[in-house]
Amino acid sequence: MLAEEIRHVFDSPDLPRAQDQLTRLSKQYEKSHPAYSSWLSKNIPEGLSVFAFEETHRKKLRTSDIMENTNRQLKTRTRLIGLFPNESSLLRLASALLNELSDDWECDTKSYMNFPKQALDSPS
Repeated sequence: MLAEEIRHVFDSPDLPRAQDQLTRLSKQYEKSHPAYSSWLSKNIPEGLSVFAFEETHRKKLRTSDIMENTNRQLKTRTRLIGLFPNESSLLRLASALLNELSDDWECDTKSYMNFPKQALDSPS
């Protein structure tokens, strides 16, 4: 139930509504669970930074799908080999796979999120 209530905060259409929902949720638990209310007020606002991105990117940023996919690919490749002669051979295979995935993302052959060019070229 608590996770569902937090999910509702992140499912808000924009940042002001998410902040309002978080405030209401924190006040709801202020008397019955003060530690939880304090934790909500202290930690959840950091996660609301996803609202700086457009709505289509929010779910991708909030979920662990990309990491799960990466782990699945590592597991598949290492199971094909089965037994590695030493630790460095395993590290070479894993590094090669991760470099390949990184190249795919950088070259946009497997587009996960598309950002406008202006957003990428902003001065730091």
